[in-house]
Amino acid sequence: YNRGVVEHVFDFCTEEQSPREAMDIMAKHQVQRLPVLDDNDRLTGIVTLGQLAEQISEPEKVCDTIKSVREPVGA
Repeated sequence: YNRGVVEHVFDFCTEEQSPREAMDIMAKHQVQRLPVLDDNDRLTGIVTLGQLAEQISEPEKVCDTIKSVREPVGA
């Protein structure tokens, strides 16, 4: 399969991405969970917004992401 196609089917992050980058993806696509893929595009887990919030030392970033995720689509 082609990873470019997968990117259009669902949102995900990779094991190499930082918690901040994963939170940016969540905010952009208004999701609270992301599949995590390895270098071979295999699913290695699911990361939640709550898990990332525990790893990041930027309360403002966490609050902004939560607001973005909960904002109604098109608002």
